[in-house]
Amino acid sequence: MTRLARRVPVVFAAVAATAVVATAATAATAATLAAEESADPGSEVNVAGPVATEKFVSVNDALDALREKYSGFAGASNDLQTMTTTVRWKGTVPNELRKLERSGLNGITVTALPAAYSQEAINLAADAAIHAPGAEGTPDRSGLIVEVTESAVARLRRSAISHDVKQAIAAAEPQLETIPVTIRQAEPTRPAIAKPVAQ
Repeated sequence: MTRLARRVPVVFAAVAATAVVATAATAATAATLAAEESADPGSEVNVAGPVATEKFVSVNDALDALREKYSGFAGASNDLQTMTTTVRWKGTVPNELRKLERSGLNGITVTALPAAYSQEAINLAADAAIHAPGAEGTPDRSGLIVEVTESAVARLRRSAISHDVKQAIAAAEPQLETIPVTIRQAEPTRPAIAKPVAQ
């Protein structure tokens, strides 16, 4: 197992293909779902009960097992409204995941889509990024989004920041020197993306 092995990142949202990736363990996943399900009755995410929560946890467990067994996992998102899970995978999709696509799991429809970079590669690039309090993969895992502070943007042009970030990634992880990097200024009203933490 690599030094950056993690539990399966799964995002729970009312709309599929949510951009942000969470790295919660299965227990935390269940708590997140439970919190969303107890939202205001008029909210879009208030569409499933405890049974649906358990179903998504079982899908998360199945994906976790695949991540431990095979390389290439690049993230997943769950849609409570449509009861679907979308999985991103770099390279050859394991037969077990194809089987989940064909038959689903506990009423959850599973779809596997290609990714240019695995979650491990995204994490390595994010760890190497400079000027960046936060970084994450793009929703389709085709590159890296680097979130920088307003002060960094004030001191440096975005092109200069992008150049510095790419150089830092290339120096630390030469195999990722061509990963596309998008610079985004952090909104003052919300905290910057948290960098992945090795577990």
